Amino acid sequence: MTVKEFCKKYQISQQAVYAKIKRKSAQLDGHFTKSGGQLVIDEFAEKILAPRPPDYFLLEKNKNLQEALNKKDTELYNLKYECDRKMKKYEDLKNELAEKNQKIENLQTDIAEKSSEIENFTNQLAEKNLKIADYEKSAAALSEENLKLSETVRLLTDEILNRDKKIEELQNRNAELEVAAKKPFGFPSKRG
Repeated sequence: MTVKEFCKKYQISQQAVYAKIKRKSAQLDGHFTKSGGQLVIDEFAEKILAPRPPDYFLLEKNKNLQEALNKKDTELYNLKYECDRKMKKYEDLKNELAEKNQKIENLQTDIAEKSSEIENFTNQLAEKNLKIADYEKSAAALSEENLKLSETVRLLTDEILNRDKKIEELQNRNAELEVAAKKPFGFPSKRG
């Protein structure tokens, strides 16, 4: 039988047969020949090269391994799905974080602007407080000056009143003198 016929009979690849021939070359020595460019094997070589009948334990083990592999494939698919879902959530959270960071930057800019405005208002308030303090000092000085002027006016008023009194006295005295001057100067008459 040729190697090609052997492979067809047992449904195995020629590479597997040639690899087995190479491994068992000492045992197969003299049990194969070449004919028409093809390798021909005898019955003894066929028994040596033929695949073993399937072992029930190995078949069961293979079945269990296949089921385990299928289970792992399902787990892998589920893990991949879960990983994709978590990556999507991660991307969403990353985008949300970027938006919040942008909002924070905008708020920080607003705070900096408001702080600058507050500082300007504080400086303006300080200037106005200084002006108010100057006005208060001026008002205090004017009040003091006003008190002095009021005292001066009071003194002048008192002086004017005293003068008016003296003038009135003088006018009364003058009136008396005029009345007296209109009376005839007379000497007492001597009658008697």
